[in-house]
Amino acid sequence: MATSAAAAISALVLLLSGLALLLIERHHQSTVERSAGHATVTVSVAGLMGLIGAVFTGVKLAKRVVYPVADLLDRRCRFVEDTSHELRAPLTRLYMRSQVLLQRADQLPAPVAAELRRMRADTRELSDVLDDVLRGARLRAGGPHDEPIDLAEVAADLLTAEAGRLHRRGLVADLDIKPEPLVVLGVRPALRRMLSALVDNAIGHTGPAGRIVISVAPADRGRSVELVVEDSGVGFDPAESAVIFGRFERGSAGRGQRFGIGLALARDVIESHGGTVVAASEPGHGARFTVRLPAAPR
Repeated sequence: MATSAAAAISALVLLLSGLALLLIERHHQSTVERSAGHATVTVSVAGLMGLIGAVFTGVKLAKRVVYPVADLLDRRCRFVEDTSHELRAPLTRLYMRSQVLLQRADQLPAPVAAELRRMRADTRELSDVLDDVLRGARLRAGGPHDEPIDLAEVAADLLTAEAGRLHRRGLVADLDIKPEPLVVLGVRPALRRMLSALVDNAIGHTGPAGRIVISVAPADRGRSVELVVEDSGVGFDPAESAVIFGRFERGSAGRGQRFGIGLALARDVIESHGGTVVAASEPGHGARFTVRLPAAPR
């Protein structure tokens, strides 16, 4: 929002400057036609003063508009961080208490034990949502300096970490890596979370015996690194590709348990690293998410 305001003010300054220059030129031409010498200098100086005044006014106006917006965004990020921290403690206690109660599940009536398991799952899900919100706020507020990151290494580590969940859901995951430099500049935890969100989405929309493929390859003649997450799941309507990265969006198919902030956060991470993401799918034919990030200078 602050960036858009700054761009608008900059455009206004350029417009005013252009108008001032145009006035200078026209006055200069008319003055030359009428007379030479002192009158020409007078009009030129007046035009120059007008140009300086327009630029000064534009800069002052930009400061008055942009600074309050930037401060508002900063306050919002701090509010999100503070709220997330305050909510995490009671959620952790609730989760731990449900864990303790479930240790005696065999002594409880079956319906009660089932409700406790649902409560534990819901608590964990809400905690995950808070983590996503907090990461998004930190990302927009700025983070660590960029470092060289091998996307192939990040993908391999993530698949190793997800091996247990993939096995429990009866899914097969493959990693296709090209034997070329696949390094980008960025923040490792943010990029890992981005890939985790894409893989989590694939797992949630792919049934047993399904397949998930992660591929990493150079693109744009080595100027970019392309990361693709593809699954054989239920897919989605192509019309949803325009809103699928919106916050709190639900797909019309799949497990429907996540609030959609995972994909929104993934898009934020990608765009903050100067990249792009495109989603393509057909109902019943899986989904394909293609990410392109600028390659690190060699």
